[in-house]
Order: sequence, then C-alpha cells, then structure tokens
Amino acid sequence: MLYYNLKLAFRILFRHKTFSFINIIGLSISLASCIMIGLYAFNELSFDKFNTHHSQIYRINKVTNEKGKEGYKDAITPGALAEELPKQIPEVAAATRFRPWFTEMLVSHDSIHIKLDDVVYTDASFLQMFDFPMKEGDRKTAL
Repeated sequence: MLYYNLKLAFRILFRHKTFSFINIIGLSISLASCIMIGLYAFNELSFDKFNTHHSQIYRINKVTNEKGKEGYKDAITPGALAEELPKQIPEVAAATRFRPWFTEMLVSHDSIHIKLDDVVYTDASFLQMFDFPMKEGDRKTAL
C-alpha cells in the first residue's frame, strides 16, 4: 500500500512539474518561516528566566526622536532615573543602574597592575535584584 501511494505521488509530481515545483517551494518557505518565528518566540519568552523574580524585573528603554527621522532606541537612561523611580512611582519596589565600561581598565595596587575587560558600573542593589552566581565573596557585601 505504501509503495503504491509513493509511486502514485511521484507520478503526479512528474506529470505536473510546474505546479508541483510551486507547491514544494511554497511549503518549504512556509515551513522555514514557522521554524524561524518559533525559535524567535522561544528565545524571547525564555529570556532571563533564571532570576527568581523574573516576572517582576523590567528594563527601561529610551527613544531619541530627531526631526524627520525614526526614533533611535537604546537602553541607556540617565543615572538619576534609578534613584527617582521608586520615589515618584509607588509600584516600583527597587531600581538599579547597570553601565558597561567599554574600554580596558587598569587597576593598580603597589607594584601590581592588572588589566580588566568587561568592567561594569552598578549599584549595591544590583545583586539583590538579580540572581547571578557569585564566583567569590558574599552577595550582601560584594558591592
């Protein structure tokens, strides 16, 4: 039975080549689109789920509008915003700042000099809001 069905399908494919080609291309494009949309949705929905309170953590984005141009979006906001948000908006329980340092940093102590990459400025409340694993030290006294 399976052999007969496959033989019939190939016979129809070869008899109507243009129609079959269009259908196969359409099916391939739609299947690839569904896979890409699914992967994108899975990535967006699984982002930062390792944090204990991930449903209560939000990021503030800024949109800079210029005349005649589409707004430029980024996550860099004024530093004073983290201090003012809990004061001005009662629903905000806590806020923290996170600012990457984009160049190497040289740390010196006596005759020891160390170059550091990926340095980040942040508040003391950062480690209370996020559950990043600590390599060394105590979470409460680290910052």
